[in-house]
Amino acid sequence: MEFPQELFLKIKAYEYQLHVSDKIKEIKRVIKYDISTNFYLGTIEHSSIAFQVSYLKRSYQELVSWISESDLKSLVKKELVT
Repeated sequence: MEFPQELFLKIKAYEYQLHVSDKIKEIKRVIKYDISTNFYLGTIEHSSIAFQVSYLKRSYQELVSWISESDLKSLVKKELVT
């Protein structure tokens, strides 16, 4: 007896969503930590969105590959505002 293909695809899709969700949570944690560190160290010149996106892309290449650049900019902008 063969496993139903439809069910298999649904399970794999759910598994992928869980994995990506964990990566997005990790990206948000990293962004929050890095931006707050710059703020507390007084490096205000590093508080621009462009600098932060560039820094994250250089420092966390594998992690940032899970998210589009526009979403990354949105997350950075949101964290800079709060």
